[in-house]
Amino acid sequence: MDMSTRQETFVKTALEAASTVDARWLANQSQFNGFDHELLSATAKAALIGSVAILAHTHELDDQIVVESLSIQTKGDARAVIDKVHDLVPGL
Repeated sequence: MDMSTRQETFVKTALEAASTVDARWLANQSQFNGFDHELLSATAKAALIGSVAILAHTHELDDQIVVESLSIQTKGDARAVIDKVHDLVPGL
């Protein structure tokens, strides 16, 4: 495989795999429930950052929302970013 597209293929393959299976394990609501100060799991954080990046690109949002999502540590942080993106994306 050409190294210039290896990373692109890696991400594309993972996203395609997630879209063909029940991906609730990736961002199950239970991972976001709880107190604001509780730490967010690594899997939920990764899923949220990827989702924010996808929505920012597809809806032409300012990249600052992606930067903000990178600093998420707690369930409260996650809910705040989700609410912000929800307000920016019609029909979400």
